[in-house]
Amino acid sequence: MRSSDDEEAAGEVVRATAQLIRRAWALLGEATLRPPLRSDQLSRLLVLTRTRLCEFPFQSRTLGMAIPWGAQEHAILIDRTAARADYAFTLRHELAHVLAGEVSHALFLATADTLSYSERRADLFAIADLVPARMLTHLRGTGRRWSVLELEVQQAFRELTGGWSAQRVQDRAALRVRLFREHGL
Repeated sequence: MRSSDDEEAAGEVVRATAQLIRRAWALLGEATLRPPLRSDQLSRLLVLTRTRLCEFPFQSRTLGMAIPWGAQEHAILIDRTAARADYAFTLRHELAHVLAGEVSHALFLATADTLSYSERRADLFAIADLVPARMLTHLRGTGRRWSVLELEVQQAFRELTGGWSAQRVQDRAALRVRLFREHGL
């Protein structure tokens, strides 16, 4: 059972993520939210946020990071050898940090940080795009209860995010379903 503090923190992450998604779509000049972002929209967001995308062969388990790049510019560095799903997730995750104005120094994800507000919001931003509302609408339309829907989302995450802890998968699945339930995103 989650405490009321946990519920309140989750609610804030969900609200902030909904705002971040709306901000991204507003930057694109889109009147209607229609995640997932297409490749051309991702490219435009990178240009609009003055963010370069750079690929490198990382010599560690790091998949990506966001760093400042000159005055008022950013770079998202991604391991060019990352699996396609990891690459797509990492790009969106790091873009969320840029959109949130959090890139004043290099950001690295450490295992201990996975439950921080910033990391939960960045994960949820990426997940909302990779597990779009239309998928949840379809699953919900088959009569599944919310708890079953959350289990379905957990399974999708396990397939998209190999290596995540069970706690992180459960937390992000609960956040994803809540974002859909409360904001239709």
